[in-house]
Amino acid sequence: MLPLMQPGQRTWAVGDLLCLLANTRPRDLLASLREGLTLTGMPRTPEPTMVMAEAEQVEAYTQAGSCGPGMEALYAMHTIQAVRRLHGCQRVVDLACGPANQLVSIARLLPDTRFLGIDLSERMLEKARALVARQGLGNVRFEHGDITRTPLPDHQTDGVMSTVSVHHLPTFELACACMDEIRRITAPGAACYLVDMIRPRSAANLDYLATRDHPGGSRPFFNDCRNSWRASFSAADWRTLADRLDLSGIEQRTTAPIRLFATIATPVRPLTPVCVQAIRRLQDGLTTSAGGDSPCRGDTGKQHRALSALRGAQRARKTTPGNRSAGLP
Repeated sequence: MLPLMQPGQRTWAVGDLLCLLANTRPRDLLASLREGLTLTGMPRTPEPTMVMAEAEQVEAYTQAGSCGPGMEALYAMHTIQAVRRLHGCQRVVDLACGPANQLVSIARLLPDTRFLGIDLSERMLEKARALVARQGLGNVRFEHGDITRTPLPDHQTDGVMSTVSVHHLPTFELACACMDEIRRITAPGAACYLVDMIRPRSAANLDYLATRDHPGGSRPFFNDCRNSWRASFSAADWRTLADRLDLSGIEQRTTAPIRLFATIATPVRPLTPVCVQAIRRLQDGLTTSAGGDSPCRGDTGKQHRALSALRGAQRARKTTPGNRSAGLP
């Protein structure tokens, strides 16, 4: 996992750099070098289709999202960061929830929060409903819908999330419309956690990024990942999108040294002891064989290394002001 730079941050403290080097893959540093040497970024290429409807594509995406130490650590990081912001919300909307792998992980830790997942793909929603039924969760439901024009009333939602989904929109104008929709449906003081990929400047990094967290993925999943990286918005685009949201304390950050992800999030909220313990159990679970609906088992060595990187990224974040949560490991 890579640490997030604070808004406007251009330099790193010595401790941050040591942590960064200890938890960054060598190929990430090479990819970062390519990015820095690329003067003209590659243009955005929208995905072939906005809605993932083909059965093979949906199945590959669902399976890849529930398997592998790299993906488990990635889901765990987003779960922890989302929970730290959405804790205490009554109604949370997940925009473009897909098969709900990430949503279910968050909903398990926030049983008193009611979640609504919205997606345009009926096949994805079938997978999502089946997953929630297997998990026995009673605080999650789903609706078919467009994330730029939801059926929700004005200013009645006190939490919104979206994980690696906005890039599916075919145009930047629709991404702006999505931000405007978030502003319309959220109540004053609402919490927010949005995260998505940042389009690489160098086309030479596409194949590496498409297999970075899931090297054993199927060909349909690889093609989908590659298309997603090309369709992602730039870091400058994400700054513009963040500016459209009128949420208290909103911040936009990017990972470093390579800009893999951008986050738009409201400030961290104080966690209850129960929630802190749940997060610790989630982290500890990465060192055991995958359970539940994941087809991957064993491979505890890779999971342990993924967990170490996750904790290293958290330590780097905790060294910066305004991003602390007492009691977290």
